Amino acid sequence: MKQIDLLKRITGIFEYKTIDGDRKDQFVLLKSSPFTKVKGVLDKTQFEATENHVHIMDHIKKDEFDDVKTAAELIGKALINNLKLCYPDRNFAVFATVKLYDSFIVRFHQIWENEVPYYDEKLFTKANECVYAFYSLRDKS
Repeated sequence: MKQIDLLKRITGIFEYKTIDGDRKDQFVLLKSSPFTKVKGVLDKTQFEATENHVHIMDHIKKDEFDDVKTAAELIGKALINNLKLCYPDRNFAVFATVKLYDSFIVRFHQIWENEVPYYDEKLFTKANECVYAFYSLRDKS
């Protein structure tokens, strides 16, 4: 991968748009998403988490693993903070996953009422993988 492509992937996760659903739901998607409106979305978490995922790096080597984990944690924190800044009235979950010999993936979704988050980070227990989870919960007062 060219360095400029890596930069585009990283900076692209900080640009968003909102689109309407047919049930008066408003989805937050990456600006690069081809969607302009959606119909029939039953699992809003699944839709956003799938649409809002980016493979930052693939084929992570053993000697890169610790550095990629550090980068994943920092990028995940930056993403949740940016989402809070751009959408202060909404709740979000951000996941940065790293798997050895596989990928570093970042994804996010809103926290929807009566839906569970996309990942349960406690299930990632193998030494060759990790997930960093970040949540923004607005004050309901």
